[in-house]
Amino acid sequence: MMLSRHRNSHLRPVLWLFIILQALLFAPRLNSDGAYYYEYLRSLALQHDLNFDDEREFYTWEWVPVIKDFISGGWEETGYPPNIFSVGPALVWLPFFLIGHMTAHLLNFFGAGITMTGYGLFHRIFPMTASMLSGLITLLIIDRIGRDAGLRPEDRAGGILVFFGASNYAAFLFVTPAFSHSASVLFVSLFFWLWFRTGHESASWYRFAVFGITGGLAALARWQNLFCLILPLIDCANGLWIVIRKKHGFRSWLGSWTAFAVALVVTLIPQLLVTRALYGLWVTDPQGEGGMHWLSPSFRIILFDGIKGLFTVNPVLLPAVAAIPFLWRKNRRMTWGLLLLLMSQTYINAVRRDWAGVGFGMRRFLNLAPVFAVGLMVLFSATGGCSRRRFRQILYGIGALLTIWNLLLMGQYYLSELGAPWIEMSTRQMITGQLTTAPACLADLVSSSLFPGILRGDITGFILGGITLLITLAVFHILKRNDNRSPDILIQQAGSIVPVFGLVWLCLIGWLLGTIHSARAYHIPEFNHPGTGCRCRLLKLNPETGYQGSSGSILMGPGDQWCTVNFRPEYDRNRFLASGNLIPVPGVVEHGDYPECSLSYPVDVDAIELISNVDTTEEMDDVELVIAEIVLIDIDGSEIRLPVRLFEHTACSETRPPLSGTLIERHWPALHPMESGIRDTRFIYQLTKHATVRTIRLVSRKSPVVWRIRGLALRSPEDTVFCMNTPETN
Repeated sequence: MMLSRHRNSHLRPVLWLFIILQALLFAPRLNSDGAYYYEYLRSLALQHDLNFDDEREFYTWEWVPVIKDFISGGWEETGYPPNIFSVGPALVWLPFFLIGHMTAHLLNFFGAGITMTGYGLFHRIFPMTASMLSGLITLLIIDRIGRDAGLRPEDRAGGILVFFGASNYAAFLFVTPAFSHSASVLFVSLFFWLWFRTGHESASWYRFAVFGITGGLAALARWQNLFCLILPLIDCANGLWIVIRKKHGFRSWLGSWTAFAVALVVTLIPQLLVTRALYGLWVTDPQGEGGMHWLSPSFRIILFDGIKGLFTVNPVLLPAVAAIPFLWRKNRRMTWGLLLLLMSQTYINAVRRDWAGVGFGMRRFLNLAPVFAVGLMVLFSATGGCSRRRFRQILYGIGALLTIWNLLLMGQYYLSELGAPWIEMSTRQMITGQLTTAPACLADLVSSSLFPGILRGDITGFILGGITLLITLAVFHILKRNDNRSPDILIQQAGSIVPVFGLVWLCLIGWLLGTIHSARAYHIPEFNHPGTGCRCRLLKLNPETGYQGSSGSILMGPGDQWCTVNFRPEYDRNRFLASGNLIPVPGVVEHGDYPECSLSYPVDVDAIELISNVDTTEEMDDVELVIAEIVLIDIDGSEIRLPVRLFEHTACSETRPPLSGTLIERHWPALHPMESGIRDTRFIYQLTKHATVRTIRLVSRKSPVVWRIRGLALRSPEDTVFCMNTPETN
């Protein structure tokens, strides 16, 4: 049955606010935690393993930072670099990523030249758009929850509008869509709605299975969502008590809750398999012992901290929580369910060691979006009647002011010192920043997004941003036209959904099992270098990817410009990097001097591998121009000089006679097709004799080009590679 044309007209303001914020803020960024969720996706989809060492080494350090402190002991036994984040978001993104990957292959067939590394804009846009659109679906589900609670359409629209504008939810849909919160809020909202509907009447075991699947997906997105299971546990216990009292119905009760439990556990199997592969245990706290302070909750900090507290950063959430008890007269079941959800999540967030983390606001409460939005709906319901319309107008006015305040605060969090957890700031400084630095920060944040990219000449970003806006409008239109079937289709078609989901999920589990057992687990060789006590890495430079970060940067030229070395010392202590990290010789590099790097210990070398790029805006006549030299200094002080020549011809692979007895191979990888003038070249030098290298010196020749080293590796006779990966230097 088709709905009335005006059935969902109350949600039009919500859609327009969503569209405006998307146009201003959306970009498929990978940063902080989001990089770790995304590396599951790239590693599984493209490399069919769980080895994240190349993701950690080959891409910008600000995209993929390295966790140093919160690692449980003993992870080395598996050979895998640890990942403390859940695999759920990657599984949600997987079909969209594969669609993008296949589309990229098709476009490359016609000469598009799209990079296939998995980190390019084309690959990121598909899963991040899906992540963003999940927020729109979530708001529609929350509207359905409010409708089932007996709240009027105008009250539901007002509550959703103010919640979405004045909370930190939009930030994790548009600014950092690679975080897990979009999937987490979607599945928790759906889980709560199914819990509410399941308790109203007896249901088939199929319906309980769908309920269990949704709970499992919520836990896959964020582990803290396991505490939402307190709601079905209470229902289960209450149902058993009723069965005992009535002395019949036990078989039905047992069948329903068995279906729920089996569906829940089967849905969680992918995370169990990944945890087993990475840590050697089926269940563990990835952050190690002491991650949870069960008897020492920090309620005051998480709720009222000056710059991180839930109600301090987003004050609109305080009246939302306070209004929940007033729903009791309309719907008791929903009231106690919302309050129990609030209390359980407040406790689990309060006992976590790293209670704040990085991100805008107290983001770990975002899974309570149904609680906050319904609370604001109840607040708007108090404005019923003609005599209270002015009160409703006041609420909308306050909501608009809080939305503006929230956007300015968002700019501060992402582009000022306010967002750095290691810098202490007071509430007064935060408020002062709202009036001083926040407007400029917000403008910078907007200008870095897709759609406003036209302001900086980014035509590609502008086009992609416009396409995502059209997709959002289409999705909303489809959902609105089928409001009578969505999300009720999960209940109406439960008998069909469960077998289909089960078949797909079992195939996914089988694929994960095959991937884990067939992939090379050990990326860290099982030997210690004499006298160091450190395990060394087997890591070859990858010619298909650009080297954009780990331990430093080197820039040479043009002309006789002096060289710069900018190493990040915090990475030298990191257990993920090789014990052969390059360490700069103390002292300031002056004009005319050469940067010189000492290895942490001498390394036996028979070959050297180099990835670098040359920036030049003019055609060079001398294709054999020597632009630099790499000088290897042996332990006895002798030097081996390796010339780096400029090649302007573009053969994709070339094997030449040795130049000066050293260069044996050169490749041109297809890199950065959306960035003009950037071409990375891979050189392999075979030394005429083995050398025990202690020092590397980089010598720049006078030339009209700029030479950037992106990756440098020394290869020993045992094929062990000691790497220095460097970011692109501006």
